[in-house]
Amino acid sequence: WLPPPLDQARLLGPLCAMGWTAAKGAKGKSSKGGGGSGSKGEGWKGKAGGSGSGKGGGKGGGKGGGGRGGEKPTDDPTFVRISEGARLRGSSKGVDYIVEASVASGTFSRVFRVREEASGGGSSSGGGNKRRWGPKSPGCEASGDVGEEGRIFAAKVMRATDSYIQYTSDARKEGDLLQRLEQSQVNSGRDVLTMRCLDSFATKDDHGQEYWCLILEWLDASLFDVVRANRGQGLHLALVRVLLRQLLEQLRVLQEYDCTH
Repeated sequence: WLPPPLDQARLLGPLCAMGWTAAKGAKGKSSKGGGGSGSKGEGWKGKAGGSGSGKGGGKGGGKGGGGRGGEKPTDDPTFVRISEGARLRGSSKGVDYIVEASVASGTFSRVFRVREEASGGGSSSGGGNKRRWGPKSPGCEASGDVGEEGRIFAAKVMRATDSYIQYTSDARKEGDLLQRLEQSQVNSGRDVLTMRCLDSFATKDDHGQEYWCLILEWLDASLFDVVRANRGQGLHLALVRVLLRQLLEQLRVLQEYDCTH
């Protein structure tokens, strides 16, 4: 098994995005994460979550989980109760995000496949659902057809700040970091290999509980999917070189920001 041409598909969005992996959705796969960590999808048993430097407080929307020992925030059955068809409101861009499917559950967040729609109804316009790569790609623009149903994104919903054992999560800082990393690569003329955060806002679940939502681009296969497609036989050396080059390029970007993961 050999990978598709490098100008046809993005091979390593999740891995390059500081260790994030993709989570499988209803009609595709999406990378969910931010601020240095993400939710891991099928084959990884839904481990990992957000990261950041937030400090946990009590329970409830917008507050930390207070470090609940061995129980992850997402183990709470009342955590982020959002049904299919629900609208995620609160964006300053004048759009709502319609939930189409639940994708994954990590440590600090739940991830949903969502469709963008103008707040007054109707479809929005803009880039495509997935990024495609070419030798002259600016790296920050999506391409492809936009369906009548609007663009598809991944919505990562979590408390504004949370904690679990020694880990902490700050949703707003997570989104801000992703945006700054993207802008840094654009400014330097590099391909944007980190996952893009396109929106960040406070929202509520079906029961009125307050949370923070990050709207992330809808990505393609994870590294695990690539290995599985090759029937666990390992990866071709040519592909390994591509993956390692992208990973090293991203480590350089993180070093420039004095960021660790």
